[in-house]
Amino acid sequence: MTQTTDKPALMKWGLEQYHKAVKAGVFEGCRVELLRGDIVEMSPIEPLHDDIQEELAVYLRSMLGDRARVREAKAITLPDNSEPIPDISVVKPQRYRDRHPHVEDVYLLIEIANSRPIRDTKVKRLIYAEAGIPEYWVFDLKQDELRIFRDVAVTINGSDYQTDIICQNDPLSIQAFPDVVLSATAMMRLIE
Repeated sequence: MTQTTDKPALMKWGLEQYHKAVKAGVFEGCRVELLRGDIVEMSPIEPLHDDIQEELAVYLRSMLGDRARVREAKAITLPDNSEPIPDISVVKPQRYRDRHPHVEDVYLLIEIANSRPIRDTKVKRLIYAEAGIPEYWVFDLKQDELRIFRDVAVTINGSDYQTDIICQNDPLSIQAFPDVVLSATAMMRLIE
């Protein structure tokens, strides 16, 4: 027996199609990202979000120096037809003129969650884990907390981070740079 539905089928986008559409200006003036083949509208940026993003990026650049590149609101390309735009990416220190950073280039991704924390702590978390991003932080402005996701593991339900901690203590470091001591307190002051 065949079941019919009144809902139209949604078209999934591949990276190549998405890149052609971007190059052609299809999304001009729109804030979108590609998540698992779906074009998803991003939240409008508020001044508070911009300020926190900028201050975090300045802080990370000062601490990491030339050991990594800190990018703000720039796309990364993932293998599951995803091209998200994290608020901050800490990536290998090289130029990305011909392509966006790939998984092997990424040390850390950071999202500043204000209007849609569920998208960042659930949807994007799983996309990043499945791609093999080693570390992911979410500054949740509503909860006034920093969540750190680490240690990707594959389970029968898919990949996810095995470590999910709410960071409240100093010192803190990025796993890729354990010798660079960051201050969780200083970073949390930026979101107050």
